[in-house]
Amino acid sequence: MKVLYIEDMSCEHCVKRITECLSDLELSFEVDLANKLVKIDGCENCVAKAQKALSDVGYDSVVV
Repeated sequence: MKVLYIEDMSCEHCVKRITECLSDLELSFEVDLANKLVKIDGCENCVAKAQKALSDVGYDSVVV
């Protein structure tokens, strides 16, 4: 499982947008608003796709 830190995730609206974005990619993931994390169950390619999609909707992320 890979973990992404998303500094700009600050509210339930952010969680909804991130969830919709990653659901479109058919990834297995969990969103943790309190810690600003997204846990992705997948390969490096899945993580790269997720980061690209998140960036496209305005959320930069860093693998932690």
